[in-house]
Amino acid sequence: MDNWLEEFACDVVGTYVFGRSFGLQHVRLCALLGGDPFRPGLGQEATHPADEARLRVIVSTLTSYGATEDAAAVNDLWDRFIAHQLGARPPQHGLCYPEDLLDLVAREVVAQCQSAGISDSLMLRDKGNTVTALLVDAWDRFVADSQGFKAWEDASLVALFTESS
Repeated sequence: MDNWLEEFACDVVGTYVFGRSFGLQHVRLCALLGGDPFRPGLGQEATHPADEARLRVIVSTLTSYGATEDAAAVNDLWDRFIAHQLGARPPQHGLCYPEDLLDLVAREVVAQCQSAGISDSLMLRDKGNTVTALLVDAWDRFVADSQGFKAWEDASLVALFTESS
């Protein structure tokens, strides 16, 4: 369980800094790797918590610092993925991963990030051409035009590294 807490905390920090792009990448990775997103469940051991529980922490994190539209977008994509893959969440899943506990982890780690002076993804996006803004924009562009994404990505990387030189 200590490993799980560490995983959840890392997911919160990743989400806090990279916003919905972190959540969308989580869904993409789960879709690519396959497997049961609800495992491990009660009585099962693993070094990582269930992907579904990790997604709940990601959504809770986005909500906790005011990125509610981003939380809804990530949650909607996850729900569509789950419905397509499995149909429904196992009834015992909530016993293993209580929603209140996942929300508490997200709120506590977000509070620690804020007290350490770390900017969240909304603040970073507003600053312009940051890595966070670029990642969020990349996901938006990929969803809107997957065929043209490679050309946009190449141009964006050249611009990013040209500006930082």
